[in-house]
Amino acid sequence: TTLTSSQGLFVYGTQMEAGAFPTSYIPTNGTTATRGADQVTVEGTDFTDFYNDLEGTFVVSHSILPEVPNAENCYVFEVSDGGATHVAFRYNDVNSSFSNKPAFSSVYNSSATASMNATGTYTRGAIVKGAMTAKVNSFKATWNGETVQTDTSGSVFGPGITGQLAIGRYHPVAGYELNGHIQRMMYWPKQLSSNQLVTLTS
Repeated sequence: TTLTSSQGLFVYGTQMEAGAFPTSYIPTNGTTATRGADQVTVEGTDFTDFYNDLEGTFVVSHSILPEVPNAENCYVFEVSDGGATHVAFRYNDVNSSFSNKPAFSSVYNSSATASMNATGTYTRGAIVKGAMTAKVNSFKATWNGETVQTDTSGSVFGPGITGQLAIGRYHPVAGYELNGHIQRMMYWPKQLSSNQLVTLTS
């Protein structure tokens, strides 16, 4: 369309960011702005309406930024009591306790009841598909279709022990953010089979 001298063109919502993909609009009111850290927490009835205290499965595709150093301890997500005493699902990446690879663990009364981590080769910046499932005395996890790891002891607690899902961070304190991106996150209120976990992460 050609504009005449009496016409105008209004452009709204354009923005420039350093990154490999577009993100949501940031209102700036005519000035420059920096995107704040994502602080995503699901709690209250939003949490209890979907979460099963007795068994469940999470499948997550995520990536860590290429420049994140070893031992950074990045949290992909965590289902907890809001602290570190009762944690049904804890999913970390780049943590020296787990060879700086993706890891799933569960904590009850401040003691680990299950802990396992990926064994394959992982490149920062590449998508990692992880699946972890928990039920009393049955914990399983796999990454990118690896052989499923298992732990046959431990509890996944009961009603009211946990109460929130923190995504991309460690809820009690700042400093353990994901430093990356979550592509997809899925949840089933039951334990899936080992074959299903491998299929979902392959």
